[in-house]
Amino acid sequence: MGNWTFEKEGIFVSAKESVVTIRVNKPETKNGTDWRALYALSEAYEKIGKDDELRVIVLRGNGEYFYTGGRVNPNDPEDSKMYAKAISESGKAKSSINLPVIAAVDGHCLKAGMGWLISADLAIARNDVTFAFPEVRMGGVPMMVMAGCMGHIPKKIALKAYYSSEAFDAETALRFGLINEVVSASEFEEVLDRYIRMIIDNPKALIQMTHDAYYTMEAMTSKQERVAWARKALAEQVLPQMSKEKQSYNV
Repeated sequence: MGNWTFEKEGIFVSAKESVVTIRVNKPETKNGTDWRALYALSEAYEKIGKDDELRVIVLRGNGEYFYTGGRVNPNDPEDSKMYAKAISESGKAKSSINLPVIAAVDGHCLKAGMGWLISADLAIARNDVTFAFPEVRMGGVPMMVMAGCMGHIPKKIALKAYYSSEAFDAETALRFGLINEVVSASEFEEVLDRYIRMIIDNPKALIQMTHDAYYTMEAMTSKQERVAWARKALAEQVLPQMSKEKQSYNV
């Protein structure tokens, strides 16, 4: 499809060659999204899904906030109905995209922003941002985010974060394994480019095959099942593809 942009309801999308950046910029809601913005995200995901030239998605915020999840009025039945429907549509559209994702956490990461972070393949964070699950303090429950975080954060650490709503810093997020690297503001763009290059400068088929294999095996329940699947995939997918790639055994 070439280079293109999309802008609607505070959702800004820019595709340049093989990289597409999704940026949330809604300062009036601290980068939270109502049902209208969620539908805009769905449109963006659908457009991304139709572009075969894309190889990686970069998620960003507006510098102050990364992403802070949904905005819905639970006392308004119509708003609640539209929000629930928009969440479903957005999730469906997003699940149809099968590309590596980099979370470039350039602002405070809260609520569903934590879900975005944990679901990403790779993540870097500015050293002055914070992370939190503030739902209980705000009168709710981190239900959908908790589902996505299950297994990625140790139980006692996760429950303390959920119960207390306390924020933690980027170094703590790094220690928990939620991000790959903590970066100063002055180095952020340079480091982000390095992570993008990690994907787009390597063979497309092999990166995509590695991505797909990881998530396929992650969903399996036993090591035996994973090994059997990996052995079959090696013979039927990897080795045939390797015959088409430039080989180098300079370890």
